[in-house]
Amino acid sequence: MRRSVSLRSLTLCLAASLTFALGACGDDDVTPSADLGATDAGLPDLGTDLGARDLGTDAGPVACTVGCNLVQITAGVTHTCVRRENGEVLCWGDNYYRELGDNNGRHLSCPPIFDALPTDCQARPVVVAGITDATDIQAHLGPTTCGRNAAGAWKCWGSEFIATGSGQPAQLNLATAFPRLDGVASLGPSWGAACGVTATGTVTCFGGNQLGQLGDGTTTERHNPVEVTGLTGVVEVHGSGSHTCARLTSGSIQCWGTNESGQLGDGSPTHSASCRRGSTVVDCATAPVTVSTIDDATALTVGGQSSCALRADGTVWCWGGNAFGQLGNGTLTDSNVPVQVAGVTGATAVDAGGEHTCALVAGGAVKCWGLNFDAQLGDNAAHELCTSGAASHDCSKNAVDVPGVTGAIALGMGSSHSCVLFADGVSCWGDDTAYQAGVRDTERVLTPTRVVGLP
Repeated sequence: MRRSVSLRSLTLCLAASLTFALGACGDDDVTPSADLGATDAGLPDLGTDLGARDLGTDAGPVACTVGCNLVQITAGVTHTCVRRENGEVLCWGDNYYRELGDNNGRHLSCPPIFDALPTDCQARPVVVAGITDATDIQAHLGPTTCGRNAAGAWKCWGSEFIATGSGQPAQLNLATAFPRLDGVASLGPSWGAACGVTATGTVTCFGGNQLGQLGDGTTTERHNPVEVTGLTGVVEVHGSGSHTCARLTSGSIQCWGTNESGQLGDGSPTHSASCRRGSTVVDCATAPVTVSTIDDATALTVGGQSSCALRADGTVWCWGGNAFGQLGNGTLTDSNVPVQVAGVTGATAVDAGGEHTCALVAGGAVKCWGLNFDAQLGDNAAHELCTSGAASHDCSKNAVDVPGVTGAIALGMGSSHSCVLFADGVSCWGDDTAYQAGVRDTERVLTPTRVVGLP
């Protein structure tokens, strides 16, 4: 039987521990119909009903003729998007929250995520409607993607971060103007919250805040952007939904939010604030603290329970949770200060998924480490068993080489899948239950495989 992605996505929801996120783990606002056949709004039959193996047509985008080279990739929990040189954006994978943005709620039938009914997904990339001149796209560990257009305005599609009224967050079926991001030069979205760097180098955030992840000195949910306390000179910000980190022009890094696994990286086990994850009181910081020993970071990434920085000498240093080897230092011990990833030198980029991380190294090769439950490390090998609670899963506490990848120019890590960008295409591997790795009708993609329909 084909495994559902429900546990994977639900785990991430609960890890975020946001009021919004917990709500999002229930039924969808627009519950998929039990009949996905020809009678639905006059649309053709795109799959068999009730989660059976789909037989529909996996239609791709129209042919591209001008500016077709791919220049950027980003991945959410269970979807992936790329940006073409001509400003078009294409997405594939899960469409449960309308993450594909093509103004179409009927693609293929894939197994349930949260409901008993099948969800909507697509293996071949489709063109996002409502944005044709994107200069940046961002979607990290959440069901929302946002694109900045040539005029500097942001449009978003998918889940609308957090409910602004009663019920669940709205679903944006196509790229929709998002005034709350006005003035944001670069964006770090996550599940249930979003932070952005302004043109003046400050950071503003909005969304769920019960773990202090908005950094405004409170744990109050914010529907409109608030400024992060005392933070200036920022060039990059990223969030996991429960903790957030920013890279400064000085090369230092500051983090805020939950510190349950040492995610704040400042070496302190306790801070001035305490937050609640459900009924449990956990250590947190509601305002930024400085990550220890890092003063030359050139890039930053934030995973579910850990964070990593690329340093000027091409090494990668990580801190936080390490139950699945996410820190890559040959141990399974959490660290509240940065530790060096063993065997990774000459790195040019780093990106974290839910509980795994990959680095781009010399020649466009890729090394990955951490959880491998869904083959997200890409080497089609068994490593060791890592235990979390009562469950044990394959993982690697050391970086492994991803075979067959050379000439890659960028990384895109989803919750449990991994992708690399080339100018003329994308290769993905790992969890594919919502077709987020771009392969039709399979549970896992064991090694890097080209996504059909690009560039």
